[in-house]
Amino acid sequence: MKKAVRKYADYIGISGSTVCLIHCLSSFLLPFIGAEFLHANDGLGKYHDIVLSGLSIIAVYYAMQTTEILRIKQLLVFFVTLLIITVFLHSFSPQFEWAIYVSYFASLGLISTHLYNIYHHRIYKKSCSV
Repeated sequence: MKKAVRKYADYIGISGSTVCLIHCLSSFLLPFIGAEFLHANDGLGKYHDIVLSGLSIIAVYYAMQTTEILRIKQLLVFFVTLLIITVFLHSFSPQFEWAIYVSYFASLGLISTHLYNIYHHRIYKKSCSV
């Protein structure tokens, strides 16, 4: 299983960041369509945030082991740290309402960095195969 996680770390990271982004956007958009009852404020949203943050950490950890480019590693660490800080600030302190918008940026940054890492792996493999 560890090999599978390492092999598909970027895909897991993209999926986790996309689910996180959809979760955050849905909690923002539900009141506008009159379905705020679907995202009850009973504290369960905090557990979703913790699970998605843990998934992001695991994906970044294994994606960093598969790449040799320092810039990709730095971007992955930056975006996952930014995501975790802003998600926890927003989840546990209502005065940090701005943090949700920063977490959108962090999720998009993680998605784009994972995509770039996949692109780099494909180019690298093509150039090394003889």
